[in-house]
Amino acid sequence: MDDESAQEYINKWVEQGLMSPPAILTTLHFRMQSQVDPHTLPMGLSKTFQRLSTAPQNNSNNDIPTANEESLVAFLADASAIPASLAPASRLIYQMIHHLSHSPFPPSDPSTPRPLTLPEFQRGIFWLLPDQANLFIDQGSSSRTRTPADHCRMLFQSLATKTASNSQLFNLSEARKLSERRAYQVPEYQSMSRDFCRPNFDDDGDELFHDVLDVLYTVQPLEIGPYARVERDSFRELAKRLGGETASVTLREMEIGEERFRVLLRYLLAAQLRQDGRVCGEVVERKEELDEAVEAVLGSFCLHRGEGIGWEKFYSAVTTVFPHLFEPLFNLIHKLLGHPSPELTLDNFSSLPKTACKETSVLTPAAFAQLNTFFSSKTTFDRDFVCTRTHSTEAVGLENRAFRGTIEAVISNDKNPTLLVVSGTMNSTAEKCVLGFFSDPSSENNVIFQLHPIHDIFYPNKGDTIDVEETEDGVLLYGKERWIEMTLANHGREVVLACRPKRMDREMEGEMWGFRQMRGDFEMRVGVERMEVWEEFPIGEGAAA
Repeated sequence: MDDESAQEYINKWVEQGLMSPPAILTTLHFRMQSQVDPHTLPMGLSKTFQRLSTAPQNNSNNDIPTANEESLVAFLADASAIPASLAPASRLIYQMIHHLSHSPFPPSDPSTPRPLTLPEFQRGIFWLLPDQANLFIDQGSSSRTRTPADHCRMLFQSLATKTASNSQLFNLSEARKLSERRAYQVPEYQSMSRDFCRPNFDDDGDELFHDVLDVLYTVQPLEIGPYARVERDSFRELAKRLGGETASVTLREMEIGEERFRVLLRYLLAAQLRQDGRVCGEVVERKEELDEAVEAVLGSFCLHRGEGIGWEKFYSAVTTVFPHLFEPLFNLIHKLLGHPSPELTLDNFSSLPKTACKETSVLTPAAFAQLNTFFSSKTTFDRDFVCTRTHSTEAVGLENRAFRGTIEAVISNDKNPTLLVVSGTMNSTAEKCVLGFFSDPSSENNVIFQLHPIHDIFYPNKGDTIDVEETEDGVLLYGKERWIEMTLANHGREVVLACRPKRMDREMEGEMWGFRQMRGDFEMRVGVERMEVWEEFPIGEGAAA
């Protein structure tokens, strides 16, 4: 269809009131209802909403039932989904749903979420869950493919309530390059739609503008027929007008406040581990350890405190360091529907290894929760994962036969998944530091990680393995001449972790490269105070002595 004809249709729809924000959201809701699985989302949500909703009390929706923040908090508490000590997270989750219920337009007053009707509640849920937008947003040759970056951005937008003070400092050219790369990154199961990938940041607007375009294309009346529709680009002028009426900030002017994110992180970490199908009490009860873990995770999102968390920091951290951080939230939302996701059921979350409950363990319950944020759900640290060897300060040193034997046993292990964890004090700052590496012979899944004072993970270059090599004063555990090196120095009394991003393989560039550049080159020396070896043993096998 030529653009002149397209504009005639668009102008007619505008005159008919079909292209106002309220009308667009109503049509979008019907679209969601018709495209998602009718036996799961709408049905489960309706039942949950009946329990959440309250009788109208002179609100703007007249006699339409609504759900509010208090009712969701009470519902989650009654269902034992979120412990009372983490109740602020329930409020934040409601605020996220409230924000997304207006998408692609921002709520008029995000600071004071109002009660939601069932259609609004459903819209917020559908936008919040992964892959749902691919079901109700039309994608094809006349539109664009939505990618995982779009969903990650919806999470960010639902949490961002501040305007960044230094937003004017971002590099426009670099921001567009990053945006375009993400617009073409689709998972393998979505490969058929790769041909329809398009940039969503251009001279007309950023990703927020293009969200409006996606929705306008989707909600257009089909009076012309399904194969003769107004193309997405023809809606640009209308999208600009609507954006001017509703948008107050651009994506890169948005920011998540640190304290707001802390509230959610406490829940996301605590819910990484399950106990009888509920959030693990051991994690929640040991509040000081949980708070330490939260601060370490927060450090990955904002290395310099007080700056807030912008979009680029958020996306790089989630995709590079925390690929599974938000899974407990998605699982909780599916529980709200009454139909757990087959891919995110509680069974895929680890229970707590028994020996992690010891007060002396380096891997505390909160530390295990941190590990779960970046290991695949297939690598769960369940009750068969046990601490098999420990060495404290007085027994540390390669001249100690048992200590050297531990190192050699870990490196030569070719059977069971193994964790080597070191706790100590950083020589330069006297801060507590916990780091280590994980080796899984069955999957060649080898990673170096840091849990304190900043949570981080270092993936070896493709094909690299963990090696052992004698040095002048210790043992090189991993990385000679590689971008990440981990060495037992000073005859085993120190661990040296050196990071040099410029040595990374080109295959690993992208978000990993961007995140590494934010932290930059560094070398840390940690005085070893305690070392632990954890091994996973199949049921029926015994642990090593």
